[in-house]
Amino acid sequence: MKKTLFYLFSFLFTFLLVGAISIVAASDYDPVPVEADTLAETIDIGPEEYLSGIKEAEIDIWMVGAKIRTDQYEHDIELDVRTTSNLIDWTDWQHIHFNENHSEQQYIYADPIAMTEPGNYIQYKLTGETDEIVSVELVMLDPTEKEKTWIDYLGGFVQEALGLEPINIITRQQWGADESIMFWYDDAEFEDIDKIVIHHTAADDATPIDPPAVVRGIYYFHTVTRGWGDIGYNYLVDQHGNIYEGRQGGLGVVAAHALGSNYGSVGISVLGNFMNSYPAQDTLDALTNLISYVSQQTGVSLNSKTVVGHRDVDATACPGDHLYADIPEIILESVTPANPNDYQAMLLEISQEELFLGPDEYANVKISYLNTGNTAWLQTDHEVYLVPNKPYPRSSEFYNSSWVSSNKVTGPDHDTVMSNTAGNFILSLKAPSEYDFYVENFALYGPDGLIPGTDVSIKITVADQPVITDDNSTKNPKGIGAHNYHYNVKNISSNIHIVKGNTATLWFELENTGINNWFNHGLFPFRIGTWDPIDHDSQFYNDTDWLAPNRLDLPATKVAPGESVRFEVKVESDQLEPGTYYENFKGVIDGLTWLEDDPFGVRIIVSDPSYEAIVQNQNYNLTLKPGQTAFAWMDVTNLGNSPWDTDGVYPMKIYTNGGSSFYDYNYWNSDSEPDVGDLFVAPGLTTRLFILLTAPNSTGNYTECFNMKLDGLHDFGQLGCWNVNVSN
Repeated sequence: MKKTLFYLFSFLFTFLLVGAISIVAASDYDPVPVEADTLAETIDIGPEEYLSGIKEAEIDIWMVGAKIRTDQYEHDIELDVRTTSNLIDWTDWQHIHFNENHSEQQYIYADPIAMTEPGNYIQYKLTGETDEIVSVELVMLDPTEKEKTWIDYLGGFVQEALGLEPINIITRQQWGADESIMFWYDDAEFEDIDKIVIHHTAADDATPIDPPAVVRGIYYFHTVTRGWGDIGYNYLVDQHGNIYEGRQGGLGVVAAHALGSNYGSVGISVLGNFMNSYPAQDTLDALTNLISYVSQQTGVSLNSKTVVGHRDVDATACPGDHLYADIPEIILESVTPANPNDYQAMLLEISQEELFLGPDEYANVKISYLNTGNTAWLQTDHEVYLVPNKPYPRSSEFYNSSWVSSNKVTGPDHDTVMSNTAGNFILSLKAPSEYDFYVENFALYGPDGLIPGTDVSIKITVADQPVITDDNSTKNPKGIGAHNYHYNVKNISSNIHIVKGNTATLWFELENTGINNWFNHGLFPFRIGTWDPIDHDSQFYNDTDWLAPNRLDLPATKVAPGESVRFEVKVESDQLEPGTYYENFKGVIDGLTWLEDDPFGVRIIVSDPSYEAIVQNQNYNLTLKPGQTAFAWMDVTNLGNSPWDTDGVYPMKIYTNGGSSFYDYNYWNSDSEPDVGDLFVAPGLTTRLFILLTAPNSTGNYTECFNMKLDGLHDFGQLGCWNVNVSN
């Protein structure tokens, strides 16, 4: 706790020195990959007990699951594990509970439990009918998030202060699901909901690991070790009352939580083991709210036959005696008056607004909407459709056999679209046989009629060849002649200074001053090409920001006349020698012509890195009693052109030459290196470095000096010294 307050104090002071810090939007989350290691061995053991050797893992062991092969479907086997980081101080033996269903050939599984302390070494023991065991595989996991910002730690307080709804469900993106390991999604199945099954994870929740990390560990074990392709539960609830989205696909998606009862059910698992312990009231409240929510969204009635424990549908002790005993009360509390259905939506994106098709040719257009109402658009029971409108109902000339009917196109693609979630509608169009120019209108239709604000219009030219003309007839009102496209450079990063080894952003803002829309798709997209010489390969090309070595794509689906758009390109200097570089650009309608407007360019200066620091101020003299602690501080300015970062590739460190008399194991990384917290100091900025000193027991006058370095890169030498008088 002291260390946390120390970090927070240091952070706040630096914050005041460097000014306001921009906060990443709440929707920006990065996946958190789970690190895994396995202990797999074929063993020859006796009938009563087996104690394994000690295994050193390549990761910090935060969670442990198991996969054991036996000779018998029925067994009486107990598994316990313990960990240590130093081969001396072991955790207590922790029991791992096997899943009771053993129909998957002769393997038995135990979902991962969180250890009371992490360690790098592990040992296990088996008791019971151990002579039936053929092989043992322990799956050791580290699902922790390696980097956290201060805003992550304040998340819970922000949620409480904002008064968010009790059914605030933490999405997969928010709890850090690594979607790269999920392989089940394309084969997802959906079924009408008629049952809710309650589980527990059978793991002790008295662990320092945070609940989202536990969810990530279970996700990895179900997805990779068990081969299910995704997490087995539809939802999870932790001991603090937080609700987590489980299997991807929304309500109605078939999960893998109760063999024989997966179809038509929602599986909710509570983190913890409730055979001996009791669920927290926050957990019960969240479970009650979630069950009520599922009922209101799907229409499933709530009673003792539809809300059950896992033991009611399978031979298992899950969800534990104490949670199971609470189910009748949970059902009573969950039965609440239904909220009126509310179908609202907002158009997010349309993949194409203009199409050129040959007669009887097909095309697909993806239209994305945000569900802004309180009612889910179920995949199993479509109540929201894309329909032709203006007017509605009517038949469309672009109808084809993939539509529900000539006046009803399709429901949501793939997933149930939950409230405040985006969903896609795939509009398949078949062009008529006759040449013509069409404007076709569509919108969403729900049980209450057309949903306001969902209208889209698509311009479709049906011809053997693309129409390139200055014809101003109603069938081609503006044409796509080159003289109808123009731009104006509103702003540009004309001079960029970059330190070798770092990155910078080249950007420019263009205004559409022509009479035609710019599109990033279709036959004639608007793009930016390299110029002087024309179409040369740019030395700043990267495959992320560039469409090709000589082309930048339009970073918007459409830019209308009078609108502006900003292009951004990351410039990496690793392969560039120090010097001055130039790059020129010009607008182009690919497939048609270069624009007549003037080219524009940028200058990029690459410099060698420099490192320099100066102390502006410090508290030189301290008087302490033996054992007393105090801060030595100094204000240090970065006079170089490269930033300092305590968590970078070359971490910034403060150190003494030799062990310090003022070392404190709570606040120092070693006897010669104090911990100064998390800092990032940009060139030209000043930060205050705090060094916590704990006086030795011996009285006297001391002089303590500290150096600073970027570890492995540059040593700044001695920055400051302090006179410390230790007296009674």
